[in-house]
Amino acid sequence: KEEKEEKESAEREREEEEERVEAAGRQRREEEEEKDKTVRRRKERLDEDERVFKEGRRRKDADQAKAAQEAAAANERKAEDESRAAAAAEERKGEERKGEERKAKERRAEVEAAEEEEKAASRRAEAEARALAAKEERLEMEKVAAAWQAAQPREEEKTPAASRPPPLTTASVSKAPA
Repeated sequence: KEEKEEKESAEREREEEEERVEAAGRQRREEEEEKDKTVRRRKERLDEDERVFKEGRRRKDADQAKAAQEAAAANERKAEDESRAAAAAEERKGEERKGEERKAKERRAEVEAAEEEEKAASRRAEAEARALAAKEERLEMEKVAAAWQAAQPREEEKTPAASRPPPLTTASVSKAPA
């Protein structure tokens, strides 16, 4: 009976040992599975973080590229605006120069016209002065002719009418030798 009990006891111990070994194995497997799950979760988190980081970098790079394009386009527009403004300023300067040249031409023409008017007035004054001098000379000659003719009637009475010289006129006085 003791032997049977020892056998049973040994059998029970062996079964208990097997159960302990099996329980320890199960516990090890569960721990390993838990570790594996934890490692997998960590790896998944790291992969997600890396994906988010890469997506963020890609977006940042895309935003920077877009900002650089927009800045380049803005610079190009600014350069075009400055070029147009410079061309417009140059055109205005050209128009101003043309206007100034036109005004200078007009002033020169006015000065030349005034000079011509002065010359014409001077020529008229000289002509009037010459005409006045000629008129004075003619009047003086007419006075001399009148005085001479006043002295002549006595002689005319002595001379027959046919042999008498024609009466003096302004035209004959100016032709007569001095």
